[in-house]
Amino acid sequence: AFALSGYPAGAVMQASAGNKLRFISFSDGMLDKALAKNRAYKSVEIPADVYGTAEPGTVIGVNNMLIAPNSLSADVVEKIVASVFDHLDEFQAENANAKQIDPAASLSLAIPLHAGAARYFEK
Repeated sequence: AFALSGYPAGAVMQASAGNKLRFISFSDGMLDKALAKNRAYKSVEIPADVYGTAEPGTVIGVNNMLIAPNSLSADVVEKIVASVFDHLDEFQAENANAKQIDPAASLSLAIPLHAGAARYFEK
């Protein structure tokens, strides 16, 4: 299956109820070929304990992004970015998917940062 979701994904958790799951590995070179097709894709390793598999799995993933128009004030965008990243520990305590947020990933997105987000990361 190919679905964009943070993990653990509810649908996969449901599939694992009463079923033994395993990750299917990519053929040699195929992951690199897929990643080369689109800069937005990245390789993600899902730990074995997430779905109770015998081995971790390597999957194709994407970074989630909050998209803002260039017309939105840089000051407002900087405040939004600061609200998320300056309180990431609180966000992660409340949301399992937030534990996967890596602020450094914001610096290697497939689209340019808004001026306000760039200003936040330059500090």
